[in-house]
Amino acid sequence: MIDYRSFRTVLADAHGPAGLAVRHELFAHAITPTGWRSKPAQSLRTFLVMLRDLFRLLRVQPAARIPAGHYVAAVSLPGASGWGTLRETITALGNAGSDVTLVLHPRLAALPGYAGPLARPSLRSPRKILAAIRAGLRHRGRRTDGLSIWAVRLAVIRLELWRAAWRDLLGSGKPVLLHNDFDVFSTAAIGAGRRSLCLQHGLPTDEFFPCQADAQIVWSDACAAAYAAQGCAPPSLHIRRFRTRTSPHTRIAMAAPAGIALLSQTHATAILPDIAERLGSLASNLHNTEIPIQILLHPEEVRTGHPYPEHLRPLLSKPPHALSTGDSKPWLVVGLLSTALLEMAERGHYVAGLDDTINGQEAAAAVGRPPVQVTDSAGIEALFHALAVPAAQSAMREELVSWLNRVFAQTSHPLAASLLAEDL
Repeated sequence: MIDYRSFRTVLADAHGPAGLAVRHELFAHAITPTGWRSKPAQSLRTFLVMLRDLFRLLRVQPAARIPAGHYVAAVSLPGASGWGTLRETITALGNAGSDVTLVLHPRLAALPGYAGPLARPSLRSPRKILAAIRAGLRHRGRRTDGLSIWAVRLAVIRLELWRAAWRDLLGSGKPVLLHNDFDVFSTAAIGAGRRSLCLQHGLPTDEFFPCQADAQIVWSDACAAAYAAQGCAPPSLHIRRFRTRTSPHTRIAMAAPAGIALLSQTHATAILPDIAERLGSLASNLHNTEIPIQILLHPEEVRTGHPYPEHLRPLLSKPPHALSTGDSKPWLVVGLLSTALLEMAERGHYVAGLDDTINGQEAAAAVGRPPVQVTDSAGIEALFHALAVPAAQSAMREELVSWLNRVFAQTSHPLAASLLAEDL
């Protein structure tokens, strides 16, 4: 098995900054839960996605350059990790009378509830397309046993195509806001003419590092310390409020849990290579108890599929989950280093982490490791029954409140106000 930390080390040693800039895409195309894909398979996959993105850029009608006085928000995902991370700041800027343009990934339709200016990157210049191809082919790097050098070159070509499209669209002006600085769409916006600010969209997993945007906007002192420990220079770290949080004191209930919910993320091999096998085994063992069980699918699992067998299908819940509304009875929600654990705790549920040995992920663990840990299905079941006692409910509630208050800053300084004051 190749974990994300080991993959990133191989990539950095052999291909330097050019390879690290495309690490997110390369991991998806080079690594399987059992190890390296064959080099021809890596190259074919990266060639096909590069070709797909080129066709996407060719199909988009070229737009006028975004005016310098407009703030820009780059959106490659529609959910909480994408548009949901930027929405409150964009709305606040608009309410303050500022102009904002959302730049959407070509695969996205218009965003519900947003009626402001939209743009999409386009690239139709043969000269610029050929320049991007030449830039990728010039990449030399160092050949390794596992990673295809042609996969890296093709990924670099893909990034250069997006960079050319962003340069045509941006020019100089107000900052561009990102919800990550590691996917190819967002990475390409960095250095395209404007200062880039990356808003923390979730737990800072190893995918987040090295940071690439000009500045990182993070949730709290705890998050800033985790980023700094991974090499993000403290002068580029800023703590601001950009997503409304519900006070955990008012939402974490005092009642026995109604059931056990397993937070699924079988796609997240960057966290644990055999995560699908681990979660599948836990789900099967819990299914054999008399306790009500739910498996809460991640949006990516709905989009790309999941490995749960037929006998577990009745337990599956697709997002948006009923437990996410905060109106249901409390459940015991169990998962492995996921932002959704924080969100479930905010919504009044008991939350426990799956204690596991993970290579790397120190920043995510420093921020997102719940105070209560379980190791297996027996431990989960025992915790569920223990929470039938009010004293145990009270003790766990206080632990969760303390955890949430540490992870999320109690600052009243909103990001939009800092942008308007130009103090970032």
